[in-house]
Amino acid sequence: MKKQIKIIVLFLLLSKVVAFGQDSKRTAKEFFADLKDTPWIFGAGWNVVHDDAGLWYKNLFNAANAWHIPAYPSRLTCEKVLDKKLGWSTELMVAYNRYKVGNYYEEDKVLVPTQWSLLSVDLMGKYDFNKLYDLNKALFKAATFKAINEYIQPFGTFGFGYTMRTIPGREHSANFNTGLGLNSYLYGGWGLQIQSMAKFGIGKGFPFNGRNYFQHSIGVIYKFDPKISSIGNRYKFKKHEVKSRF
Repeated sequence: MKKQIKIIVLFLLLSKVVAFGQDSKRTAKEFFADLKDTPWIFGAGWNVVHDDAGLWYKNLFNAANAWHIPAYPSRLTCEKVLDKKLGWSTELMVAYNRYKVGNYYEEDKVLVPTQWSLLSVDLMGKYDFNKLYDLNKALFKAATFKAINEYIQPFGTFGFGYTMRTIPGREHSANFNTGLGLNSYLYGGWGLQIQSMAKFGIGKGFPFNGRNYFQHSIGVIYKFDPKISSIGNRYKFKKHEVKSRF
C-alpha cells in the first residue's frame, strides 16, 4: 500500500510540473492569477460499473447481465480548467455503486451472491481534443450562428484513484485510470457529459490483475465561467429608441 501511495504522490507532483511548464514565460504567480479567469465545471449523474476482475472484452456490451447500474444519480464531479488555449484541466470525481445480485462478476464465471458496494475517488487530468482539431468549426460551418463556444467537446482523461469495495479479498485498491468522453453544451453553461474509463489496479500483476474494472458515466454538467460573468457586469447599456424596419 505504501508503494501505491508513493506512485499517486509522484503523479500529483508531475501534474504540477506539467501545468507550470506549459508556458516557460509564465511565473507561478501569473499561473495562479490566470486561474481566476478559467471556468469551473460541476457535474452530477449516473455511473455504470463493469467489474470482471480483469478478465476483459467478453461481456463489454452485455448491459443486462454484466453491468451494475444504480437507480439514482451517484456520481459527482468538480473540474477546473488550467489553460483554455492549451486545453488542459483537472477533475475530481467521486462515485458510488452497488452490485446487482445475480449479475456477472469475473466475466460469467461468478454470479454476484450479495449486494456488494463500491466507492471510488479519482483525480484526473483532461485534454480537450478540439485543440488538435476543432469539431465545432467543421460541424457548425453552415449554421446561422458562429461556433464561438465549444458546443461539442471531446476529451481524453488520465489519472489515479482509489477504489473501496466490499468484495472479500478486494476491499482496497489504488488505480491508474484512462478514458475518453464527450461534453455537449446545450444551453448556456448547461450540458451533458458521457464518459468511459478503464481502471487498472496498481499492484501485483499490473496492468492485469483482479482489481481492474470499467466505469462508464452519463450526467448533467454546468460550466461556470468567472471571466464571462465579470465582463458581463461591466457593460452599461444606454437607453435608445429602436426603430422598426417595417
